[in-house]
Amino acid sequence: GQIIGVMNLVNWIGILTSGLLHLGTSRLLAAMQLPPNLIFLVGVALLIPLLVWYRPVSRDLAMTD
Repeated sequence: GQIIGVMNLVNWIGILTSGLLHLGTSRLLAAMQLPPNLIFLVGVALLIPLLVWYRPVSRDLAMTD
């Protein structure tokens, strides 16, 4: 139950953070007089480092004695 509660909290923090990031990016684009659809390019730019540097640890699932 505690793990589910912590994961719900982390999910809500992510939801609130993404809302603030969207608001800030929208205002920045409006101040620079750029079209609002460029917010998708900002999202892609934020995800590229994740795609480049994140490598999950490979685990051998075979049972060893």
